[in-house]
Amino acid sequence: MNATTRARWIMVRKLSLIEEALTMVRVKDSISAIRMALGRLGIQYSVINDSLVIGDLAIIMGGVEKEKLKDAKEYISFTDKNSIYFDGSSITELSIEQGILLALSKALIKGKPGRIEVIEYA
Repeated sequence: MNATTRARWIMVRKLSLIEEALTMVRVKDSISAIRMALGRLGIQYSVINDSLVIGDLAIIMGGVEKEKLKDAKEYISFTDKNSIYFDGSSITELSIEQGILLALSKALIKGKPGRIEVIEYA
């Protein structure tokens, strides 16, 4: 059939988790993309005022008050144009893509793998 119609098979590959998260950022926001990736990885996290908390790491959107996240020692803050990483002693400005990669790598280190248990606080 393909020889007659001269059709070609198109090679299609599945997007990696990182590629899915980076694609989702364009449609939604950074926090939603990271939540999707954490869910797929099976890493437990808490949600406090639309911020994600994994161990002592807080992943926040720009306008969230850091005082409500007292236990966090590290922050990754996302704005519309970039992300900022604060580790207690230094501040680093990153692109959105670099911020998502950093957030996922830190979540893998600090997170508890296993059954997903999302705890939401108001």
